[in-house]
Amino acid sequence: MFQIKESLSKHFDGVMLLLLFFVFSLSALFIYLQNIDTNIKHYYEYNKAIVKLHTYNQEFDNTLMRSYRYLDNDDVTKIEKLFDTQLTLLKKNKLTKEFGSEVMSVLDDISIKYTKKTEMIESFKTLNARITSSIYYLYELQKNVGKGDFKNIQIENLLGEILFKVGQVFLGTDLDLLKVERDLASLNLYRTVDEDIDYFYRHMKQLLIDVKFLNEIMKENEALALEESINKMSIILTKEYLVNQKKEEIIGLLFFASAFIILLVLIYTYLKVLANRREVFHLAYHDTLTNLPNRTEFERYITATIRKKNKQKLMVLFIDLDRFKVINDTLGHDIGDVMLIILGQRITKVLGEKNLLARIGGDEFVAIIENKKDMKMIDVIVAEIASVIREPIHIRGYSLNTTASIGIAKYPEDGADKSTLLKHADSAMYHAKDLGGDTYAFYNEQLSIDIQRRLELEQALVHALKKKEFTLCYQPQYRLSTGEITGVEALVRWKTDTLGQVPPEEFISLAEETGMIVELGYFVFRSACEAYMRWKAMGIDIPLIAINISSVQLRQPDALMHFQNILKETGMQAEHIDIELTERYIMEYTTEKLTILDDLRSMGCRISIDDFGTGYSSMSYLKRLAIDTIKIDKSFILELPNNQHDAEVSKAIIVLSQSLGYEVIAEGIETKEQENLLKALNCDMGQGYYFAKPMESKAFIKFYNEKVKGNL
Repeated sequence: MFQIKESLSKHFDGVMLLLLFFVFSLSALFIYLQNIDTNIKHYYEYNKAIVKLHTYNQEFDNTLMRSYRYLDNDDVTKIEKLFDTQLTLLKKNKLTKEFGSEVMSVLDDISIKYTKKTEMIESFKTLNARITSSIYYLYELQKNVGKGDFKNIQIENLLGEILFKVGQVFLGTDLDLLKVERDLASLNLYRTVDEDIDYFYRHMKQLLIDVKFLNEIMKENEALALEESINKMSIILTKEYLVNQKKEEIIGLLFFASAFIILLVLIYTYLKVLANRREVFHLAYHDTLTNLPNRTEFERYITATIRKKNKQKLMVLFIDLDRFKVINDTLGHDIGDVMLIILGQRITKVLGEKNLLARIGGDEFVAIIENKKDMKMIDVIVAEIASVIREPIHIRGYSLNTTASIGIAKYPEDGADKSTLLKHADSAMYHAKDLGGDTYAFYNEQLSIDIQRRLELEQALVHALKKKEFTLCYQPQYRLSTGEITGVEALVRWKTDTLGQVPPEEFISLAEETGMIVELGYFVFRSACEAYMRWKAMGIDIPLIAINISSVQLRQPDALMHFQNILKETGMQAEHIDIELTERYIMEYTTEKLTILDDLRSMGCRISIDDFGTGYSSMSYLKRLAIDTIKIDKSFILELPNNQHDAEVSKAIIVLSQSLGYEVIAEGIETKEQENLLKALNCDMGQGYYFAKPMESKAFIKFYNEKVKGNL
């Protein structure tokens, strides 16, 4: 009875406090309503956004005024993002409800004009960059004309006059197209005299075309009148603001008159909250997306369970979805969210009511297996979880597939508290990922040792380049039909004083994860080019040197520039370089994002797809890419000629690749029988221990010379 009275007393005190709070808030609100300028909904926020749109539009116009100058594309992109942010902010808010449909109509007009303007700016950047480059190139051509055997003062004066007129653009003077075209008409008479004069003439003609297009863009921008639309929206908002201001005065008086009704509603709401404390608790301890327990509830539950069980066994499963980020980034978070909900429901159904499933992160789930029967059948349960995750999910016309890596930690063997259990289950999960994903692994002490090993490797990797611990080995590639050396693949090796020889499969992935692969990749590229040039000076004629490039390195915005600089500094010709990319990298990006392959190929480099057959690509996808060679992964060669399945897969890859115009290299040839079968399958080239192992530069020089003499 005392407890009931105490509870009622607390509720009564709560109502009184709420009443006092409401009276105070109502008084403050009444005073606030008298100050109309601070109470007109989101006017100031919208107006601020419009002012920013004014500013960013002016910055766009300033950009267009900087013709024939260097433009910082990052700054332009930044302005576009800022404009997009403000435009999105205005679109997301309830403009129609607060300021009428005319505002949204004007906002749509601004959005359309802004889209056109961004298209113009992109065209402007391209033309401006081309014009600027052309001008500098024309100056170089003028110098070449003066240096050659052909001397003509009249021509040199004519070239100087043209370049003087062109150069005026750098001083802010408009280019007089008619005068330049008259000078070009005069120069046309001398085009056959000197090749550089012909080049000068043709590049100047193209420059005039580009200048005309640039002028048209400037006129289109003036006619677009984006600034007028922004001003119109500002005027409409201000007009509506004044109307709303009057309404707010009336609303303020009416609101105070209806205070008693609102007070009753507030009291009712308060009582309802008291009656629904269980729902509030649920929201605090459950994931709002999947309705599963969240990390807080998981930690509370496992702590209580460990304390209650007192050394009785349980298991923690750490479930992480493989490649979920690709789906999220490609199709959007809304589709990714639906996937998480469906997968949460599927896993819950497998686990049953006696075991807990929680979502603790983006694509991370944790399960607690308490039921003794389930613990005895843990392999079956985990396999079933993996199976239901693997099943296709149909969302909005998409048929989506994903897999999971699952780590398992046991209590009390693998940890006596929640933190240790979760950490060890997480370690086991990463081990499952290292195995290729779509599998599970139990925690063991070796995983902690592996983590320590990884830490040691990471620390050593930081200083490895400075210590000159990396070297290159070279493995020849040869034509199967003749035995002729067609190329050589550069392979990086790492040997440290403390850790000894570190296998590439250990440090390459680590370098990619830490970002150190970028610096290492440029080292390999430069070293391979330098080695090739040394061999060339010694008379060693090899058509190609294959260099592996990491996907992390190619994502760098300045990657192409670095490669070009290395080629220039080493004197290496791009047509002797074969860039090798893994099939996994190709599948991570759409063809629109793989333009760097076109850039490398336009330089003269060949492009090869390494480890083909281990990913999920298809020939219909690859045929749209700028590639030259397919390298069959050694896993398909290893059991030839005895494995009929691998033989058929290899045959299919060879036939399809050659039908699309690609050459084919078989990796990992270790026996004569394997070589004979690949010859019979009409494979173009081979690489492997049967022909030659990876070797240092000196050993390769000796090997090459012996092969050449042997073929004579």
